[in-house]
Amino acid sequence: MTRGAKREYYFSIGGFYFNFIFYHLDEFTDKEKLEFEVVKFFQNFRLKSIPSKIDYQIDIVWDKYAEIRFFFEKKDDEYFYINYFINKSKNKTVTFYRNSLFEFNVMLRLILSFLLRTNNGFFVHASAVAYNDKADIFLGKSGAGKSTVRQLLDEKYLSLADDVAILKKESKKFYIYQFPFLEGKTYLVKKTNKKYLLNRVIFIDKADNYKLIQLTDKKSIIKLMSKQLLFDNNPRLLSKELKNTLQFVTKFNRFYKLKFARDKNKLLELIKDKKYQ
Repeated sequence: MTRGAKREYYFSIGGFYFNFIFYHLDEFTDKEKLEFEVVKFFQNFRLKSIPSKIDYQIDIVWDKYAEIRFFFEKKDDEYFYINYFINKSKNKTVTFYRNSLFEFNVMLRLILSFLLRTNNGFFVHASAVAYNDKADIFLGKSGAGKSTVRQLLDEKYLSLADDVAILKKESKKFYIYQFPFLEGKTYLVKKTNKKYLLNRVIFIDKADNYKLIQLTDKKSIIKLMSKQLLFDNNPRLLSKELKNTLQFVTKFNRFYKLKFARDKNKLLELIKDKKYQ
């Protein structure tokens, strides 16, 4: 490999096309560790051919002289920071080989968060399953049973998410994409870049009985939805996420409230009841 050579990989994540470019320098032999880890981690999102458009490009380079900066002093502690990544434009970031896979994923999550919030999408704290390429997502407070519902339906439905899903509007329809990072019992969920048409949003509560009721009060639905969003700390992006959420609740009408216990057969019968489809 000649000095300055590069390897490029293409991925489809959350409905966006990414180009990861790993730039190489011959004198550094340990640089390929990050490249190997990143490509392996996102292997189910990798494209076999070059897409017609690139939504975001990430350049990975060797930072031979890492710049360490003194940032601030607090009481007796001094805080120093090292360059992590540089946003070169709204669709390009440069990062460094010295970062770990974990740090790469944190950066990519921030980028994906930006892309979603500026393109009619958002992360939602939910489990999700699919049947005939249509997705149901289950939302509720911690301990409400999101993972339990997914597990009970796993025999007849395809598991898509255990804790986090991506919801995105495309061509006047709403779709679910899988969260590409670790989340909940993610080892039980096979990740791919496929999208699923959103069928129902179901707010859940554990109970001793079984009941599925359609919700129509949009104000109440907005309150329920807002509790299940993964908000960004950036004030500008926060306003866009709230706008996307309001748009979603306004345009989408298939919201339900589910009360359930742990009888798998009764839950399957209720979820598959045609009058709720």
